[in-house]
Amino acid sequence: MIVSGIDFGIISFSGCLFNTKSNSKKYISVKNTSYKEHGLKKELDPDLAINDFFMKGLKMDYLLGIDIGTKQGHIFL
Repeated sequence: MIVSGIDFGIISFSGCLFNTKSNSKKYISVKNTSYKEHGLKKELDPDLAINDFFMKGLKMDYLLGIDIGTKQGHIFL
């Protein structure tokens, strides 16, 4: 399963397992960067971004995401 071309440009995920049906998240590893790269000074709350991305954007039961992407996009295997 590959999902590509999805770009937050702010947050990166590494080895995250999500159960989207029960809305529970098991973090294997989650990395987040700050808004400073984008000209803002506020830190990003990774939980909010993860919920928006996985609960609303993708309709899958389980997703094991290994981020091998760049700032231009993420590829989840």
